[in-house]
Amino acid sequence: AEIATVLDVMNTHAQRLKLVVEGSVHWCGDFVVRVGQCFRNSTLAGTAAEIEYLPCTTASAASAPLEAFADLLLPAGERDFCSSETECFHDAQGLPDAFSVEHSTLLVVGLMRARYITTDEDQRRDLKRERNE
Repeated sequence: AEIATVLDVMNTHAQRLKLVVEGSVHWCGDFVVRVGQCFRNSTLAGTAAEIEYLPCTTASAASAPLEAFADLLLPAGERDFCSSETECFHDAQGLPDAFSVEHSTLLVVGLMRARYITTDEDQRRDLKRERNE
């Protein structure tokens, strides 16, 4: 419910899907890792992992330690998608300097858009192969 409120306030996304992540939280030194199953409209869509680096609150400053920690958990070649791009923060209006739920929301929306674009393109490609186009 909290993410829906942020999406409405920021006017960045029309809510057509219900996204729920159910899982657990783990602490490892200065890092907090949230891992859970991701459900899209009640259908299991995969696993979601969020890594937070506690000493750093500035949204764009923690990229290097976060990437290094993510690589320890799961090598880049094994990941389906990793949303760590902070460029989307520059275009968004009204975001605070300190990382917040609004920043997380933009990353989740980016993740979902990337997943759907890839899925739609793959499905079209498979249909063309089946039709020998």
